[in-house]
Amino acid sequence: MEQIRYLRQEEKQNTRQMYEAIFSEDSKSFIDYYYQWKTRDNQILVMEDNKGYEVMIHLNPYTVCINGKKAEIPYIVAVATRPDCRRKGKMQQVMKRALQDLQRVQCPFTFLLPADPAYYYGQDFVFSSQHQKNAVKCQSTMNCQKIAEGSDTEKCSNTEKSLNTEKCPNTVMEWNRIPFEDVKHSQMQQAAEIANAILSEQYNVYVQRDAAYYERLLEETASEHGRVLLIKEKEQFAGILAYGGEEPAEIKEFLLFSQYEERRSEICNQVFGIGSWKEEEMRMMIRIADLQSWDGLLKGEPEVLTAVVTDSMVEANNGIWRLEWNPQGGSVTKLADTESVAEAEKIRYMDIAQLTEKLVEKLSIFIQEWV
Repeated sequence: MEQIRYLRQEEKQNTRQMYEAIFSEDSKSFIDYYYQWKTRDNQILVMEDNKGYEVMIHLNPYTVCINGKKAEIPYIVAVATRPDCRRKGKMQQVMKRALQDLQRVQCPFTFLLPADPAYYYGQDFVFSSQHQKNAVKCQSTMNCQKIAEGSDTEKCSNTEKSLNTEKCPNTVMEWNRIPFEDVKHSQMQQAAEIANAILSEQYNVYVQRDAAYYERLLEETASEHGRVLLIKEKEQFAGILAYGGEEPAEIKEFLLFSQYEERRSEICNQVFGIGSWKEEEMRMMIRIADLQSWDGLLKGEPEVLTAVVTDSMVEANNGIWRLEWNPQGGSVTKLADTESVAEAEKIRYMDIAQLTEKLVEKLSIFIQEWV
């Protein structure tokens, strides 16, 4: 008999065979990393029968800053269906269970990197406004100076072809006054502070960094023959570069304070060599899990939206909702019936995907995780 359930910690390793079979492009070293590090604190939701796992979804936890407030948000990865179970609606059932559970724990949204966007459109995921930077003028020089002086930016804020060490034998190397160095274990908290300062000045929504984040990232890039580098100029930090692969190097994340953005390609050419690197945009898809949890997160230009919302997968999101954006954080209110709506307000009819699009169009989002 089929059942949908979350695996116990000691059972998670049992999914590795399914992972290896379906995601055969991943190297053994990367899968070793994944099952050593990512399954420590993630959830794995499966559908199983007497033959084993039919479907699995991994929910990997991240702390995400949304307009200055923190929320625990799962990144959906390793979405897999056993070949003999495909095209039977089984994955849809498991995804529905995952979304309903996220709504119950008041999770605002979830996100994923789609292999097939068309499939996830059918589950009301939409592409995010990835990399559209905040229109507010950035105070890069000030933040860079604060980081150089050791300030704490832990809280959310709205303000191997590898390196050519034959040419540059020292730990810190320099071309055209742009030196860089490997992030060391003793620098993880400092790296997190730099990243959070860059992200908070440029984006409304981003994954919050801490020392543990960079501990995992160092292991992750190492599994792909890559590194994590601190970029400096004149003894001040300019940014952080993480990459994997050998030739060409695949840049996974490159965060720079705004005044250095025009030197992005130049820095990459200096580190890897001209034509020896690539940087591809990771276009994430997002879906509202719990609409009510957006209360207080709608910071922006004043606007009021009253809508009859339909959600075929999460019953609690259905109903008449009033959403108000304002500079203080806005509000989300579920109305009892149409009589609660003021005559001056026009009611719209939206499914949850359309409402998700409405929410994310007002946000500048940077979410670029591997797993």
